[in-house]
Amino acid sequence: MLAGVVCSACSSALTVLIDLLDGEWLLQPIASANCPAALPLLCHVRYVPGLSVERTGEEHIVRLLCTPDSVLGTTAYIITRSGLDALLEEHRRCGYSPGDAIPNVMARLFPKSRFAAFPMPFHRAANIKSLVNAQLDNLRAILFLPVFYTSWERLLVGSGQNTNVLFPSLVGSFVIVALGSVGELVSSITAASRGEEINLLLPMMSAIFAIPSLAVCFYGLSLAPKPQSSMPTRSEAATSEMKQ
Repeated sequence: MLAGVVCSACSSALTVLIDLLDGEWLLQPIASANCPAALPLLCHVRYVPGLSVERTGEEHIVRLLCTPDSVLGTTAYIITRSGLDALLEEHRRCGYSPGDAIPNVMARLFPKSRFAAFPMPFHRAANIKSLVNAQLDNLRAILFLPVFYTSWERLLVGSGQNTNVLFPSLVGSFVIVALGSVGELVSSITAASRGEEINLLLPMMSAIFAIPSLAVCFYGLSLAPKPQSSMPTRSEAATSEMKQ
């Protein structure tokens, strides 16, 4: 189930992406001969490691620069002929591996050839349960709210920084604010107990914001999958199965 974001910018982004997908002329104005577009994405998850977003010549189209750990999901996308050929060739080369989901394969095969509409026109609804990753449902119920994913999207596009930089910076800022807020709150309560007139509203509000945000970050880290670099490749898994 997708949650549509109804706004003029999203409509423009979707229109531009559809207009560029005209036969074999697939995103050529912003792709290159060495890196043709393979997967224009209509909806994807950006809370993943190793992802950075690069602006293109089109205002509403961005390039997604990925690592093998940038598993963006397969909720809504368009695959080009070259992308489909690459997937079929990978299947012929390595065969089927039950531990290697298609989003992981796409992350490996298309590190620089995935594009997306900006702003993202569709997003998975926060209240839809997962059939394969039920342990992430509670976290997704928070992170898939429009106020969160639109803010994160703007931060990624606006800064141009990798999520491996942005996420630790965000966690570090929450730690600093949380520690400072708790310390200020304790000092204020101590001063108030001595009869001093102290305004507790500001330190309380800071602590109420920072501590739950920090808890969400650490909860997400505890559920994060293992890096792809620490897992066997498809060819390695196939070789292992043949030996057995």
